[in-house]
Amino acid sequence: MKSRRKLVISIILVSLSLFCAFSLIKPTGAYYSYYFTVDKMETNVYVQLDGSILINYEIDFTNGAYAHEIDVVDIGFPNKHYDLDSINASIDGIPISDSDILESTVIDIGVEIWLDGNEISAGDSGHLSVNGSNPKMVYGDYDNKSMASVEFSPTWFDESFCSEYDYLEVNLWFPETVNISAEGITKWHHPEHGDPTVGWENDLMYFQWTKTAVPMQQYMFGISFPKDALNSDAVIRWQANPRIIRIVVNVLVWISGISLAVGIVYFIIRYFTVTKKRYYPPKKRTASTTGGLCVCVIYIGIFAAAVLFSTWDSWGDVYAVIGFFIMVIGGFGMLGYFIYRLIRRLGHPYVKPELMIESAGVKKGLSVVEASIIRNTPLNKVIFLIIYGLLKTGHIEIKEVEPLQFNVISEGKESDLKWYHKRFLECVKKSGPEKGLLHESKLRKLLIDLIKRTHRRMKGFNLDATKAYYNNIVNQAWNKVRKLPEKTDIEWDKIKDEYEWLISDDLFEEHSERYFAHRYIYRPPYWYRRYYYYPYYWNRGYYYHYYPTYAPSTGTGPRTMPSQHINIHSLSDSIVRGLENISSKIVNNFQDFANNIVNKVRPVVKSSGGGRSYSGGSGCACACACACAGCACACAGGGR
Repeated sequence: MKSRRKLVISIILVSLSLFCAFSLIKPTGAYYSYYFTVDKMETNVYVQLDGSILINYEIDFTNGAYAHEIDVVDIGFPNKHYDLDSINASIDGIPISDSDILESTVIDIGVEIWLDGNEISAGDSGHLSVNGSNPKMVYGDYDNKSMASVEFSPTWFDESFCSEYDYLEVNLWFPETVNISAEGITKWHHPEHGDPTVGWENDLMYFQWTKTAVPMQQYMFGISFPKDALNSDAVIRWQANPRIIRIVVNVLVWISGISLAVGIVYFIIRYFTVTKKRYYPPKKRTASTTGGLCVCVIYIGIFAAAVLFSTWDSWGDVYAVIGFFIMVIGGFGMLGYFIYRLIRRLGHPYVKPELMIESAGVKKGLSVVEASIIRNTPLNKVIFLIIYGLLKTGHIEIKEVEPLQFNVISEGKESDLKWYHKRFLECVKKSGPEKGLLHESKLRKLLIDLIKRTHRRMKGFNLDATKAYYNNIVNQAWNKVRKLPEKTDIEWDKIKDEYEWLISDDLFEEHSERYFAHRYIYRPPYWYRRYYYYPYYWNRGYYYHYYPTYAPSTGTGPRTMPSQHINIHSLSDSIVRGLENISSKIVNNFQDFANNIVNKVRPVVKSSGGGRSYSGGSGCACACACACAGCACACAGGGR
């Protein structure tokens, strides 16, 4: 019933959109009933000494047998500087009143001439004569600075009224100071029209072009002659070269078009080969809004198309300019995206240059922390992994958050710890008012030694192969998580070995939401009690109806553990919160702290990377130098 109701509503909306679209289009009957032929159009353009031109049109019309009478004619002019008062016209030798010659309401630059009382009836013919002046028409020649040039396009009519010129004649007359001896230094433009005929009349030279049975469209003609033939101030000093503009526009359009086409194809292929094949946990079914969105899109599209169609005659140029800029911005944005991806792919970490024997291949046996150094993991995450390892083994617990303080709870029982875990415990102040805080200098020394030791362990091994090996370990850990049952209680022991590798992944937060949102653990891990009661620092929230709860601490009594059924994503989300806050809590200025470490371990080579970079306020300092990252880095590579 609901689906049928939605279908009816959709049909009604589409019908309304069609009605609105067609109601916007209001062509008058006269607009479509004009139809005539131009039997002959003779155009004479006289170049004046002051840089203006005098224009003369002699046009023979024959109106269609069943067409609307020709009661008004629109004549275009070259630029907006035309002199309306200078324009006069006649129809079949009968002068037309100046009050009937007005600025055109149809074309952008031109006049409309009303034939009041002298209309050309259906099937009849008539001769229209138009004269007028247009200043500011002479420009410098682009090919020869000593010459001036004039370009002119005779008026034309809409193809829906007239399809072709039966006969078109264009005469461009040179200034009176250009005499017979100047014929050798004059030239014409636009060779696609063929060589002109050179003529003389009343001591004036002209170039003549004639065309028969040619389509009704714009045709451009031009001539050049010495600048000395005009007054000194007649030539306009500067004008954008239309040829260069045309080339630039074409190049921009081609680059943008190709970039957009390649980008669209790339994202379509990526969608079907990557995005569509990704694993997404099942979600609760909700009412689909796709149908409503499709109807809205169709409605808006039809409405926009109707508006464009109905206003194209008056706003077409504006739409074209807007479309051009949208295309260029989109195309170059797409091109920039591909360049960015290429730079990221080609930007490899710096490796200290060394003379070595043939690589021994992959360096196996690295811990999660050491592998993170190799994999260019940010320093704040490296520190977090060290802290996480100590929390997991029960050697420390978080005592306070502001500032971050630790409580060493198993001092002297450190035989099972890595050397960097032991060194981190030494960084915790043991007494005094700052007990539990970290020695910043000791922590800095620890990280420097960690990077250098990892570098020494990599000697003779292939760095790229080693990175790929540990990236594969992380991917295998995620694959194992994917295969776990959903909405079923899982024992923590099934994922505890992989969890630390998962934390080291750069996409831990994104993958955690995707793979853990519908999975739960029956009992929290044994180390969970050491920080679960610090919601400000660790916790972000929980999902569905499973909520960890705890009783507030009273006196020195034991804390109550959270209830069972913990959402794994909730736990993972608390890890992310801890990672985001660690750089701002562990030292006063983490960026300066990281840069100091980088300066100690940076290879002595000229670097295009380095400097400062921030990411969400947590700082961006990588454990291995990466020229493409734009952030402070240090190298622990090796091999070839």
